Amino acid sequence: MRYALFVMLLLATTARGLADGPTVSFVSPPEAIPGWSAKGAVREYDAKTLYEYIDGAADLFNSYGFVRLVTADYVSAVWEREVTVDVYDMGEPLHAFGLFASERPPEVKALGLGNQGYAGDGVVAFWQGRQYVKVSQLSGKGLDDALAFARASSPVPVLRGLPPEFARLPAADRLRDSERYARQSALGHKFLDTVISAEYKLGKDTAELHLAELASPESAKTAWTKLREFEAKTGKHLAPLAGLGEEAWVVRDPSLGLMIAARTRSRLLIAISQTASRAAVTGLAKAGMALICAPKQ
Repeated sequence: MRYALFVMLLLATTARGLADGPTVSFVSPPEAIPGWSAKGAVREYDAKTLYEYIDGAADLFNSYGFVRLVTADYVSAVWEREVTVDVYDMGEPLHAFGLFASERPPEVKALGLGNQGYAGDGVVAFWQGRQYVKVSQLSGKGLDDALAFARASSPVPVLRGLPPEFARLPAADRLRDSERYARQSALGHKFLDTVISAEYKLGKDTAELHLAELASPESAKTAWTKLREFEAKTGKHLAPLAGLGEEAWVVRDPSLGLMIAARTRSRLLIAISQTASRAAVTGLAKAGMALICAPKQ
């Protein structure tokens, strides 16, 4: 029973985690991947101790709501190969996705693991429900060992796709894998929290659409006022825009380009582009506003 402790690297983290779909589990290496064994004990970290494991990167993980890490090392008797499996409980699927997307390098190979996965630079990673999993290959060439461990830890059944919050952004013309989630300080503003975003192809140009979900209409109004005050000082030609939410305006931001911002209830919608026309960016903003203002089914 030497490997009993490793039958599940991460058990159902909490009862709440079960509502987010299958949890990540790790089957004992001798059963799942012959020739491998555990090296040392399973280690656990929380938000206060995570820095002991990943040092300065802990701030990023904590900013996305990190709850708990379970990690273990495995070695192979063949060629002394070694991998490390890290399973991060991020509290909510949107947080797990946000961290995954923020760490995913551009143009890496997408993999059918968990909700979304990738392989590159010595790491195979995926997010599944509220969990973010990273398998690091510490020796050997390629990523065959890391891929084997990642596939062994991927839940069954596998759930594909983005968090449901992204249904509030238009699907038409959205660039694949461009979705992002900022839990804090979106677009460099401390008052913009809980923001989902995506990039869009508008003819030959591209644009971004950001949707901020504030805690209440009052907090949305406060954030809206601060954003307008900032753009009035730093941007050019700020002017009101009719027919978009409860209120809207357009401005030329010196760094972001053309910006159209609109507010409705507790939500702020911001469309920006360096190259697209005002008509095209307005159309994107209207498509987004139509979605968030549509009656709930």
